[in-house]
Amino acid sequence: MMCSNCNDYMPPVFNEFNDDGSVNEQRDNALEVTLSGGYSMFVDDWQSGPLKLIICHDCSVKLSELFPVVALWANNGHPHPSDDEDCCELAWRHSDYDDMAT
Repeated sequence: MMCSNCNDYMPPVFNEFNDDGSVNEQRDNALEVTLSGGYSMFVDDWQSGPLKLIICHDCSVKLSELFPVVALWANNGHPHPSDDEDCCELAWRHSDYDDMAT
C-alpha cells in the first residue's frame, strides 16, 4: 500500500493481504486520517462520504509538526524498535517502559 500523500510504499505490520484477499490497511507506523464535513463546512461530503487517508511515518511527522494537536493526541507517538536511535521526536523505546517497571 502506498502513502496517500507522498506515494511511498508502506510495509504492513503483519501480512500484505487479509485472509479474504483484501489489502491489509494496518501499516507500520502509519496514520489513518478521516476527512469529513457537512453543510457550509470546508468539506461537504454528504454525497461521497468521508475521505480516508493512510499516510506514512514521515508524512505523519510532518502533519504533527504542522498541527501540534496531532502530536498531543498521539500521546507519545509510536514505539520504535531500536534502542539505539529514535526515528523522530514522537517515538518511544520499549526500554523506556521496561526501566519504569523495575
